[in-house]
This record gives sequence, C-alpha cells and structure tokens, in this order.
Amino acid sequence: REAMNGREFRELIEYYSDAEEHTISFGKGEKEEAFETAAFNLGTDEISRVITTDDGYYILKCVTTFNREETDANKLKIITKRKREVFAQEYDSFAVSLAKDLNETLWGKVLLPEENSIRAGSFFDTYTEHFEGQFE
Repeated sequence: REAMNGREFRELIEYYSDAEEHTISFGKGEKEEAFETAAFNLGTDEISRVITTDDGYYILKCVTTFNREETDANKLKIITKRKREVFAQEYDSFAVSLAKDLNETLWGKVLLPEENSIRAGSFFDTYTEHFEGQFE
C-alpha cells in the first residue's frame, strides 16, 4: 500500500526486503509459476499484489518489460544448458555401453616410451606418434 501511496519502491525494498538482490532479470521457466505469472503480466512501472511462493512472499515492480541484451544473454544460457543436458544424456548412454573388463592381452602389448617428453597437449598426436600400428 505504501508503494501505491507514493513512497519510493526502492526505499521500501531497502527497509522491508531480506533478499540479496533487489533487481533481477529472468526468463520463462526460471522461477515458480506464481512468480512468473505475476511478473510477466506487469507493464513497465506497475506493481504486483503479494505473491506467495515456496521461497516466501514477494511484491514485484516491473522496471522494464523488454531488454534485448538480457534476452539474448538468457537465450544463450538456455542454449548452453540444453547442450550440456543433451551431451550428458548421450555420454551416460555411451558410458554404460563401455566394456568394463581390462583386456590383459591387449594391455600386455602396449609399449610405453620411457622418455619424459610426452605431454597431454594432443591425445591423437601422441597416439599417432607412439602407438599407431602396435595393435594390429
């Protein structure tokens, strides 16, 4: 009510809020449904009613309805997250199919060079230089 009666929203946040951040930007699917519904139905400078979530109670003020830079950054975060999820699923499926027993015969044929010049820079370069043709 105080915000509706002319008090500065920022002043009220400083006094009443125990949240670490007072200004946040988020995309759909990042917050609870009640929070998102209220937030995405506000116009610029509009103030919400009290919103109840599992994390507590909120009153929101929409600072801006669209920010191209934030939107692009959020899209990039979502794409990166989805790529990681897909990779993790594919890798988990692959890892399950791997043989788990050591091939003693094959391991006995592996000849490791005694020099200390091998570095982990490129696995395939090292393989080609030192191992290629040993397992045929």
